[in-house]
Amino acid sequence: MYRHHPQHSTNRGEEGGDNQEGAVHGTPSMASERAPRKAGKWRSASTFYLSLPHFRDCHPAHSLSSSAVDMNSFIAAVIFTGLLSLIPGPALATDRFYSDISIESPSKHYRFEAKSPDNRNKSEQIPFQSSFAYTFTDLNTKKILWTGSQGKGMPPVDAFVSDAGWTVIRTGWDELIAIDLTGKEHGKLAFHQEVF
Repeated sequence: MYRHHPQHSTNRGEEGGDNQEGAVHGTPSMASERAPRKAGKWRSASTFYLSLPHFRDCHPAHSLSSSAVDMNSFIAAVIFTGLLSLIPGPALATDRFYSDISIESPSKHYRFEAKSPDNRNKSEQIPFQSSFAYTFTDLNTKKILWTGSQGKGMPPVDAFVSDAGWTVIRTGWDELIAIDLTGKEHGKLAFHQEVF
C-alpha cells in the first residue's frame, strides 16, 4: 500500500414532545389517550371507541362487544406504521464529502498530503471522493520519503504528523492507521469496535 523511497534518506459528527394536537383524521390524539381517570381507572375501550366517530362509522357492522378487539388492532397498526417510518431508506442518505489533506509536523520538518482526483474540479464538488494518493515529504531536503494510496479502505478525514516522522491517519469509519517514517504501516485501530 505504501512505497518507501530509500534513495532519499533522512535523520529523521431537542427531543420532541408528544403531539398534543392529534394526528391524521380518524386517529386518536394523545390528549384523548390521556383523558381524566374515573374511579381510579382509565376509560374503558368501549367508551374510547365511542369517542371516535370516524373509526366507528367505518365499521358499522361492529358491535360494542368487539370494540376492544378493534381498538387493539387499530393501535397495533398505528404502532407498526410508526416503526416502519423509523427504518432508514436510500432516500435518507446524505452525501459525504472528503477534502484533500495537507498536514505538517509541529516543527515543520515533515508534511503528509492526501489528494483525490475527484477534488481537482474546484467549481463542481463531487461527493464521496475516493482514490486518495498519499505523499510524505521531508521539507528540509524537499525529498519525498514515501508514497501510498487509500486502497480499498475508507477515505481519510484527518491526519497527524509527529516530529519523529510518524503519521496517524483517521478514516471516514473512524479508523486510525499508524505509519512510520519509511511508509510501513504498524497497525490499524477501529475506534468504535476497539474502544466501545
